[in-house]
Amino acid sequence: MKDSKILKTQSDIFKITKYQKWSNKFILPVNNIKFFKDCNHVIDIGCNSGIYSLVASRYAQKITGVEGDSNYFKRTLKMQKYFRNSEYLSNFYDANRVKFVCEKFGNFDLPEDENVDGVIICNIAYHFSKQEVDSLSNLLHNAKKVLMQLRVKGAPNVNNNLKLQEINGAKKYLKNLGFNIILKQHHMCPILLGKKS
Repeated sequence: MKDSKILKTQSDIFKITKYQKWSNKFILPVNNIKFFKDCNHVIDIGCNSGIYSLVASRYAQKITGVEGDSNYFKRTLKMQKYFRNSEYLSNFYDANRVKFVCEKFGNFDLPEDENVDGVIICNIAYHFSKQEVDSLSNLLHNAKKVLMQLRVKGAPNVNNNLKLQEINGAKKYLKNLGFNIILKQHHMCPILLGKKS
């Protein structure tokens, strides 16, 4: 099926799953998930509802969504169940490729034999602790692709030196890890797509 048709189904997800009020915020990153085509294993950090992880199941062989908030995690599992049981969505996405974990990212230990080549970071890096930034850097060291959605203007920044909520700070951070960056500007949240050559 052509990407244009798939992108239409992705925008329809928000209507079907009652996320329409958030569609303007989410649709750009969702449309960019095809960036992870041919990835072996994608990690979605702070996956919230799990929607990016589930959409990535069309493009990557395996996806792990990590969510540290137990209340959000209930919504994550509900969304996965919906994708599994929806005849319409199951034509495009394989929810069985996705594993969700309820754990703070800084405490999440990836098995050493896992080859993670893609990372999704949406609206969360700006408040990472130093331990979580170190974990992220270790994960990105071996990754080939990253999608980072930045926080809207005015968001607080825990990591004052890195400024991961700002375009320049996030670009500098990713470039130092060897990524070539493409900026996808959006009226609410800029998106950085990073790929190693």
